[in-house]
Amino acid sequence: VANWRILPHAQKEQKFLEIVFKRSVLKDEEVAMEIVMEQEFEPGQSLLLPSLKAENVQYESGTILLLSPRDMELRVQEVKGLAEHDIALIGENSGEFIKRYAYRFEGSDYQGKITTELKQSEISVKTVINLLVEDDWLNFGYFLTFKIDFAGSDTFYFRLPATLGKNLD
Repeated sequence: VANWRILPHAQKEQKFLEIVFKRSVLKDEEVAMEIVMEQEFEPGQSLLLPSLKAENVQYESGTILLLSPRDMELRVQEVKGLAEHDIALIGENSGEFIKRYAYRFEGSDYQGKITTELKQSEISVKTVINLLVEDDWLNFGYFLTFKIDFAGSDTFYFRLPATLGKNLD
């Protein structure tokens, strides 16, 4: 690629991506391209499946693979022009990201709406309690090992024994 730029489109909410090659693409030659875009959104917000439409193309087909972090739920609604595809046949889970949905399409007239939601934390704890009993004193020692699945947690609350009363330091 020699250069690329974003150009205005007749429909103001859309833009053109122009890619200029260093040399002409010849007859019967294939060109592979990877175009990566990012968009911020808030969890719980719905967003449309992105659709990159190649201009002056007579036939288009492909696959869409949706991945997300393990602590996020995805739902796809209002699907049009997409056929569900077996996710096992496409790619691999990528570290902290797992495959959620896969679709095949033919033509560029497809759509879908993605809804996201963060999973709630699932916390389990193993506790060892040591009690040191003296003549007039009781010492509690709690050793806690937390396991946190899905979403992180930054605050922990403990209900203290009622017998402690105000004698807590």
